[in-house]
Amino acid sequence: MASIAISEAQGSSSDHQVRSLRIRENMAWTLFGNAIYMGCQWGVLVTAVKLGTPEMVGQLSLGYAICAPIFLLAQLRLRAASATDARYEYGSADYLALRVVCTLGALLCLAAICIFGQFSWVTASIVMGVAVAKAIESGSDVLYGLSQNVERMHSIAYSMILRGCLSLAGFYVVLARTHRIFPAVCALCIAWGVVLVAYDLPQAAKLIHKVEGVQIHLRWNWPVLRNLAWITAPLGISSMLTAFAVNIPRYFIEHMLGPRELGIFAALGYLTIAGGVIVNSLSEATVPRFAKYFVQGYRYNANKLLLWLVLITAALGAIGVIGSMMFGRVILTVVYRSEYAQVPDLLVLLMWSAALANISSIFNYVLLAARRFGMHLASLIVLTVMIAATCAVAIPRWGVQGAAFGCLIGFAGQLVACSGAVWWMMKSSDRQIVKQSKAVEV
Repeated sequence: MASIAISEAQGSSSDHQVRSLRIRENMAWTLFGNAIYMGCQWGVLVTAVKLGTPEMVGQLSLGYAICAPIFLLAQLRLRAASATDARYEYGSADYLALRVVCTLGALLCLAAICIFGQFSWVTASIVMGVAVAKAIESGSDVLYGLSQNVERMHSIAYSMILRGCLSLAGFYVVLARTHRIFPAVCALCIAWGVVLVAYDLPQAAKLIHKVEGVQIHLRWNWPVLRNLAWITAPLGISSMLTAFAVNIPRYFIEHMLGPRELGIFAALGYLTIAGGVIVNSLSEATVPRFAKYFVQGYRYNANKLLLWLVLITAALGAIGVIGSMMFGRVILTVVYRSEYAQVPDLLVLLMWSAALANISSIFNYVLLAARRFGMHLASLIVLTVMIAATCAVAIPRWGVQGAAFGCLIGFAGQLVACSGAVWWMMKSSDRQIVKQSKAVEV
């Protein structure tokens, strides 16, 4: 623990060397970086649609659906924990060491799933290719938390733009030449690895030296790592539940309807991410500010910022729903192919569920900033249960539209749960302030 105290002292004494950007600058950089990155990821999907078949799209989607929950559990949301660690309770070396251990565990777990899961060779190879990509992404992700903590989001944006552009270029070239998904996924892994080694690590090393006064390293203090893992375990479980809940419809579709229908559902679902990119960008940029407001007791500022974010998110959701109702069939035909435009009503349902999901994410980010990890986890349990129950009933009756209906019901339930948790938290804080004021008067 002495090493942590030294690290905290160094961080507090050298924080002035790092100039934090203003909140509007951080929002702009985060939005720009996320927009380019997610646009490139969407480009990867469009490439698979244009150069492949719906079955190939379904195989790729299944690979992400299997890997995402496991890796999100292993990540323990250390980026969020680091970004909201306003008191510098743990050093960067602790976050990095724990991420290495958990990433190795996730890779071993997925290897076991491929060995004992009775997958075909093609499916198993795609799953492991995606797993390696997720492992590389985990390395960049934990380094992003260090920049996010000091509110310097532009370096994260640079990294995401590089990762997105290089991965799209590599995926397109390899898939166009081979017409196979696995080599294209390998090209994506190489692109992400180059960015991690050539950009993310050097940038993180400079930042750690400025903030903590030490070189970038891993600290194998097992009691400290155990405590950090225990504190962030609810975050990891919540991230796993989020990915698991979002992918539950995909599991049902693949099992009941097959990879072709899964490919169509996944392709349409990706069109809903535009609003999510904006909302997540705003949320990630404001999480450190929310954390500081809660630590300093500025409840009015927190409420004002929360209202502003909710209004923007609701407006974006309305635009998405109206646009899908008016131009859904045309968009699907132009962006994908005519066979993807046979179910325009599916896109409308997915836009409705995305609107509710984005509003819910605002409240969940607030809970994370306040370090109310248990409340955050409870809202995700509600989401998971409601999506699973609805999909089990609706998909056998209505097919892929039943899956979208399951998402709609699940995110509506989560919105009620997480907004209620934030309201209760704010009211409890106000009551505590009143009690303290009366005690001071006495």
